[in-house]
Amino acid sequence: MENQDFDKIVAVAGKPGLYFVIGQRANGLIIQDVSDANKKFATSARQKVSVLADIAMFTEEEDVKLGDVFLAAKAIEDKGDSLPSKKDADQLVKAGFEKVLPNYDKDRVYTSDMKKMFGWYHLLKDNFDFANINKPEENEEKTSSSEKKTTKKAAPKSKAPKNLNQKVKTKTGATKISKASTPRKSS
Repeated sequence: MENQDFDKIVAVAGKPGLYFVIGQRANGLIIQDVSDANKKFATSARQKVSVLADIAMFTEEEDVKLGDVFLAAKAIEDKGDSLPSKKDADQLVKAGFEKVLPNYDKDRVYTSDMKKMFGWYHLLKDNFDFANINKPEENEEKTSSSEKKTTKKAAPKSKAPKNLNQKVKTKTGATKISKASTPRKSS
């Protein structure tokens, strides 16, 4: 599934792994397992779903988007260094995370966060093209700049109030038709 966008990858609370959003229902999402395209299911409105593109890691200066952390991890692996897995010892995970994000906030980024990030990275590196991480942002910038060029100001439309001749319940439960009052013109 290398043609997926990064903003379509989600994590579901209580379920291991990552999922691609492939559709929507009235009360949830239809998602597909990243590592197995045959595993599809629908989420309910009660399940917490986190979009990976919306997650950020704390640093000393400003928060860094998870996609940028993944790109830094991929750059380290492309150089030939190996990254720890989520099952490695805490000290090894911290040392590996220090390579990926050297200025992370040591008080607010926990070892469990680092392990989750490495677990997600290793799951995605075989099933996702990391070149797709920043594509949606680039497309949004292009469309917003082209919209600015073609947008013309439309004349404001005058509309009647929505509550004109609408049935209104009174305190006694009876209904009556109310007419919207228009402001008086000052003389």
